[in-house]
Amino acid sequence: MITQTLPKRQGQRNDCIMSLARGLKFDAGLGDATFAQLKPLIRRWHQSALPVIGTKDFDETWVDFIRAFLATQYPLQWKADVWALTQAKRWAYRTTRRCAGCKCSAPTVCAKSWSGATSTGQPVTAASMVKRLKRRLDSRRTVVHT
Repeated sequence: MITQTLPKRQGQRNDCIMSLARGLKFDAGLGDATFAQLKPLIRRWHQSALPVIGTKDFDETWVDFIRAFLATQYPLQWKADVWALTQAKRWAYRTTRRCAGCKCSAPTVCAKSWSGATSTGQPVTAASMVKRLKRRLDSRRTVVHT
C-alpha cells in the first residue's frame, strides 16, 4: 500500500495521502486501528516520499493523514459507477413489490412519490437513479488542502 500511493512529483502529496488513507482504512482492513498503530506506517511512507515532496516536516504529513483518514468514506479500489449501479439495483429491488411512497402497485417508485421526479409522471428507472447517485457523490467529495 505504501509504494502504491507514493507521489511521483511535487504537488501530489495531499492526493497521495488521501489515497494512502483510503487504502489503509478499507483495502488493508485497518479502519479500526488506532492512530498510534498507524503512525509507524505513515512515518515509513513519509520517509519514502521525502525525495519527491516539498513538505519535509513529518508532523504536517501526520496531521494531513489524520484528517484524510477521518474524512475518507470509500476504498482505494472503489469504482463510482459500479457502486451507483449496485445501489440503484438494491433500491429498485426493495421497491418492486409496492411503491414506497403512496403504496400504489407501480413496479418501482412512482413519480408522485419520488421527490426528485419530474412533473411528467414517469417512474424512476435504474438509469435515472444512477445519475442521481453520481450527482450526489460528486457534491460530497472531500478535498484535503494544505
